[in-house]
Amino acid sequence: MNIVELNILTQRFLKKNQLNSIEIIFNYLHQPMSTRKYKGVIVGAGAIASGYDHPGSIEIATHAHALSAHPKTELAGFFDIDLPKAEAAAKKWGTKFFSSLEAMFEAVRPDIVVVAVPDEHHALVLESIVRYHPKIVIAEKPLTTSIHDTRRVLNLYADAGIPIAVNYRRRFDPSVQRVQDMSSRGKCGAVVCAS
Repeated sequence: MNIVELNILTQRFLKKNQLNSIEIIFNYLHQPMSTRKYKGVIVGAGAIASGYDHPGSIEIATHAHALSAHPKTELAGFFDIDLPKAEAAAKKWGTKFFSSLEAMFEAVRPDIVVVAVPDEHHALVLESIVRYHPKIVIAEKPLTTSIHDTRRVLNLYADAGIPIAVNYRRRFDPSVQRVQDMSSRGKCGAVVCAS
């Protein structure tokens, strides 16, 4: 099974179990009667986690920026096995870095966990996180690199009652909206393929 098929399977599972990632995140962040900020942490400190933009960027291109920019969330820390990378990301985004998952969860007790590690490590990291019972986990695509791991992780999270969302859709990204607008007005020619 290839990555595209794994992504389709994951989306079907999430839909079947009524776990639409956009709805989960929207509903979670917009619960009434809560004025506190939700603490979010990021596992991984690479490009999609923190490297594609910076705090002053107009466009939001990273998980760090998304957590920092939303009025109901705060970026509470990074963990990466490459400690200098985690430290640099934390410095860039004005937060802390941790030397282990355990230390991060103990110190922060995050509500939101973003998994942005290399694909081959997703399953192991996701399995490690579930025991800390965060309120929601957002994972980069693909969820895992095998059908067996994907089923195991999805069942593990379903059994624990922890929503897991796969960061997959870009339709709300302003740059994607501009391309869609240009395309619908015939400015780009015929769309042959999109991903």
